[in-house]
Amino acid sequence: MTQTHASATERTEETLADRAQHTVLLKRRAVFHLYGQGGGVLGRIPILVGADIEKKIETPLGIAFQVKEGASTSGPLVAGISIPHPLDPHQPKYSCEQLDRRYVEDCPVLFPEKPNRLYKMFAANAINLAERMIDPAKVKADQMFIESIKRHCEALLTELPSDKVPLVHTLREKSTKRWMTRADTQAALKICGKLGLGDSGDSKKKIAPYDPTSATLDLTARIGGLITRRSTSKHGELTTLFKRAAVASMDMVKKHWAPRESRMHDPDTRRTIFQEAMGDARLSECIGSVYFAAFDTRRMTFLPFYARKDNLFDTGMNAPATTFPHDLKVWDAAMATSANLLAYPPHRTEGGVIAADKATLHTSIFVISDIIRHKPEDADVISVTLGTGEHVTDDIDDDELFDHYAENNEIGNERILEEAKAYANTSANMAAGNLIGEKNIFVISPRMSWRNEEEFLEFPSADITDATPENMEKIEHRAQKLITEEERKINHVCQMLADNLYLLGLMDREKFDRVTERLGVKAALEKDNYIATHYPYVARYLRSQPQPD
Repeated sequence: MTQTHASATERTEETLADRAQHTVLLKRRAVFHLYGQGGGVLGRIPILVGADIEKKIETPLGIAFQVKEGASTSGPLVAGISIPHPLDPHQPKYSCEQLDRRYVEDCPVLFPEKPNRLYKMFAANAINLAERMIDPAKVKADQMFIESIKRHCEALLTELPSDKVPLVHTLREKSTKRWMTRADTQAALKICGKLGLGDSGDSKKKIAPYDPTSATLDLTARIGGLITRRSTSKHGELTTLFKRAAVASMDMVKKHWAPRESRMHDPDTRRTIFQEAMGDARLSECIGSVYFAAFDTRRMTFLPFYARKDNLFDTGMNAPATTFPHDLKVWDAAMATSANLLAYPPHRTEGGVIAADKATLHTSIFVISDIIRHKPEDADVISVTLGTGEHVTDDIDDDELFDHYAENNEIGNERILEEAKAYANTSANMAAGNLIGEKNIFVISPRMSWRNEEEFLEFPSADITDATPENMEKIEHRAQKLITEEERKINHVCQMLADNLYLLGLMDREKFDRVTERLGVKAALEKDNYIATHYPYVARYLRSQPQPD
């Protein structure tokens, strides 16, 4: 898969008009956007489809697509096809076939078997939710109040005479307790009142008269307000005792029945594998433009990590690029986007961002919009999604869909998320269609909602962390069936990729003709045109017949 390398601008200006006369589907260049969806071990499906495309166009995926976007477990796919090869920086480090071998080898290490892991995870999450409702140590607002009280107490120490300092220490102790009772509240408010009132002092004890400053009055008023707002400030001793006992009981259940190591996988193991596979390459050094979709768990918002080449057609590793929020290492960005909270804890990047997987909520609208803003005016945008299964069950309305899942005991598992993701992505594709045209959007994704007992036995596990040999084999079979079922669509995408590579001067005429002949798209179009011209009644009949999906 060797390519000739020169300036994309020079190649386009020199040969575009002549080459366009020979292409099949494209007559002008296009920015190709690859969006890989996640789904745990199901991320192997986009890799296998990518391997089929690479074989058909005889070109690495990372070069054929100018913009690559990864979410969740497609992060390693985007990383692998974008990192420059150490011996030839013009070529990606991995082909999709090589990535698949690594995926099969690494997944059992990344997702080791843990009996009843999902049940323990859901139980632990339910306990955490219950604790968060009654335990002040897990109430964010209460923690903010405590920190503010401590800060105001520190400020008070600089305003008060030395004989008043013990009162401040007592105030801080009683008002910042994890379990604050009504008695503690009253005692703390009483101290605030004392500090806010002046006195004449005591000459016998050599205590000087006390006259609170305006700063003291302000600080004590602030502390009093925070005390009354604390989540435990209205609890009596008995209520607090029961709540403390409940939290202790829940902690004991979680510790003995669902300890962290029995329901979560080891992030250090994942870090080691990613660092070894991806090295020290940074986003700006990647072949083409790359985007990784993550979720900022502190700000609770979508956070993209990306390096966008200033010239989207310049795929060289040293091409100028705009990075956001800074130039991360590729393994770091891949770790952030694939930190599925049902399998791994959030990932802290080297820049200090705490990020998690956003695959279920993620769509490609952001990246497509970014491409439109920065592409040349004379270029189109074509988006290809390699999915892991998001098609809703055919011919089933909402009520029937609920009954279908209820009868098969599937409520709450990954399949219901799959249906939700399908609707989200359908809406996103409609929005993207308004931006770049529906004819420029291609989704290659398997149907994962089984319809009968035979399919149920053939389909991959509902547990997206099931990396057993049996399930990995089912995933491969599902991917191969997808490639067979969608052959016409895949060949259509491959022909457009070949056209684009030929227009850009990245594929010579001999190779282009060989790829085009193998795909058969040109021959099919010529046949259709011949029939339409010479046998219009046959063409009308063929158009009236149902078309395959």
